Amino acid sequence: MLQVGLCDDEPVLLDTLEEKVRRCFSENLIFAEIQAFTGGQNLLYEAEDGKRFDLLLLDIEMPGMDGLELASRLRQLLPDALLIFITSHVEFALDAYELSTFRYIPKNNMDGRLEHALLDAAAAIQLQQSQSYIISNQNRLERIPLKNLLYIQHVEKNSCLSRICQPRKIPGKAAARSTRNSR
Repeated sequence: MLQVGLCDDEPVLLDTLEEKVRRCFSENLIFAEIQAFTGGQNLLYEAEDGKRFDLLLLDIEMPGMDGLELASRLRQLLPDALLIFITSHVEFALDAYELSTFRYIPKNNMDGRLEHALLDAAAAIQLQQSQSYIISNQNRLERIPLKNLLYIQHVEKNSCLSRICQPRKIPGKAAARSTRNSR
């Protein structure tokens, strides 16, 4: 089941977007859980609390935290999530693609492009998920991409995973390091 997050500060547009996404997935027999947020901070809190999203559809111009900043922060928490920006501001397209954006859809052309983008995203996510190892117990389900596994060793009824650790960037540290190096 796809986990989809939508974020737009305009409730009417958010409702319209949610209906279009639900209809597209339903008509194409794609099972999805969709959560809609009117503020980027609420979506970010969900991700920080461990909520996994496969697909994020974000507006760019929002009060407080704009969609580009939100996407940048979400990218750190959800590096494999696909990002689709739906916005009235095409002038931010280049900045959006620096965040590994899957698609950029102008709001005035949403009807013409949204369904195709959603179906392409669902296909990409399905491929991504098929190339992963799933760990489950009574409390949770975790999907680990095969590219992050070194090996799996079965010990009696349990599995021991050796993961390839990727260094994480700590926001304040990178800036401090580059400041010292520029002197």
